[in-house]
Amino acid sequence: MWSALKQEVLDYINTKIELVKLDFVEKGISILEILLKAIFLILLFSLIILFLALTLAFAMSKYLGSYILGFASISVICLVIFVILYFTQSYKALAKSILKYIIK
Repeated sequence: MWSALKQEVLDYINTKIELVKLDFVEKGISILEILLKAIFLILLFSLIILFLALTLAFAMSKYLGSYILGFASISVICLVIFVILYFTQSYKALAKSILKYIIK
């Protein structure tokens, strides 16, 4: 009688351990999925910004009459936008939303 009860308790504990392991794997996969999507979207957005900047630089070069002035003006504009985004720390909102999803 006691051995059967002991075996049931051990089976229950082993099942709970497996359940916790599967829960960790599920959380890990969902975190990896979020990270891969974020990396893909960042790369895609970066390529779009790069080609838009090149297009604007060539257009500015045509209007300013010099490739150097066109590319320099667009570089300065991109630098100003980067500095504004860096100092407003808008990336913290993204980090908070990711952390909220992980904690769920």
